[in-house]
Order: sequence, then structure tokens, then C-alpha cells
Amino acid sequence: MPHPHPRRRENALWLGAALLAIAALTTLRLVVIGDVRAQTIVGWPTPPPGPAFAPPPQDAVLANVRVPATGPDGELALVRPDWPGVTPLIPPVPSTDVTFVTGTGGPPVTLRIDAGTYPEGIQLRATPATPPDVLGGATALFAFDLEGFDLDARPLGLLPQRPIRLRVSAEPFTAAGIPGEHLLFAVLEDDGLRWLVTEFDSSRQLLTTRLATLGTIVLVNDAPSAG
Repeated sequence: MPHPHPRRRENALWLGAALLAIAALTTLRLVVIGDVRAQTIVGWPTPPPGPAFAPPPQDAVLANVRVPATGPDGELALVRPDWPGVTPLIPPVPSTDVTFVTGTGGPPVTLRIDAGTYPEGIQLRATPATPPDVLGGATALFAFDLEGFDLDARPLGLLPQRPIRLRVSAEPFTAAGIPGEHLLFAVLEDDGLRWLVTEFDSSRQLLTTRLATLGTIVLVNDAPSAG
């Protein structure tokens, strides 16, 4: 009985291996596509779109301060209401920038307040505050009270509907030898500090955080103090 030619035998082996590989890839493709389709059909849980914002009435948009919320060493800013659009909100959302130059007891601080944060015009007041001296080895660099009032100077009874972005230059502190990654914002509370997530942009020398409430804002160097 004649033996198959060696080259034919080799070709047959290659063909068999190729067929097995194609079958394996086909099975894998079916498994992956089937899994993706199953996820699409079932649906992933999505976060809620956030609160709906009603357009502010025209008289609220044009209203001016009736009673200034003045105070010793305080710096005032008027923030008018604006409508961010329908939900879900698609960036960029209209916003207002407010910069406090003298009211922080430290470098100028800029607040970016998105439309929809407050449904009416408000007064924001920044006043230098006495920071805690030492906090478990960390050091408070500067602090200020950030307060909100209505146009008649009555304290606000509502929380921001959207986070307020706060940014300050890190350059005065990094120039003094403090590493930017050790600069953190916090809110002073009765039982101590509530730390805020703080971003340090080394190329722009900027510190940024987000405020969900007003209060006493503190910038802290969390590197252990020498001695």
C-alpha cells in the first residue's frame, strides 16, 4: 500500500490546525458577542440625572442687593441665578466666576459657580478666619469663612444644588518649599476637619477642590512639621 507523500501529509496537518484555530476563534467570538449583547439587553445601572432646574424668573435674574451683608474685613460678591438647561446636563454648563482678593487672609481664591447652583440671587461673603495652629503634625496655612446670604442679608437656608469649584494658586506655597502634593483643603467642623479631595496641577501651579457646603475653608500642609 503506498504511503502518502510527506509534503501532502504536512499540508494535511497544517489544514487540520487551521480548522481547529478557526473553530476556537468562532467559539470565542460567539461567547464575547453573546456576553456584550446580554449586558446591553439587561442594561447597566446608571446614576440619576440630577435635579431638574426651572428657569429663574426674569425679576430674580435682574434683582440687585437690597441689604448688603457687610461685616468686618468681609468681601462681598453678588451671584445672579442662571439656568443650566435641561437634564441631563451636558458640559459646558454656564457658570459665574467670583474672585475674593482680600477676604481670604491669604492668596486670592476663585469660585466657579455653575448655573443652577442657587435658584435666586445670593450674596457670598469671604472673611479671614483664624486657622488652627497644628493639626496632628499638619499645619494650617490660611483659612476663611465663606458665607451665603439672600439679597436682604439673611443667611441662606439652602445648600448648593451643584458643587462649587474652588481654585487658588499654589505658587506662594511651593515657592516656600512646600510640596504641592501636601497641600489639601478642608472644611472646619465642630469635631475637627473634613478633608476635601484636592487636585494639584504642577504645570499650572493650581490647587482645585469642590465644595458641597459653605463654611470655614482651610488650606493645610499635611507634611509633618520639622521639630
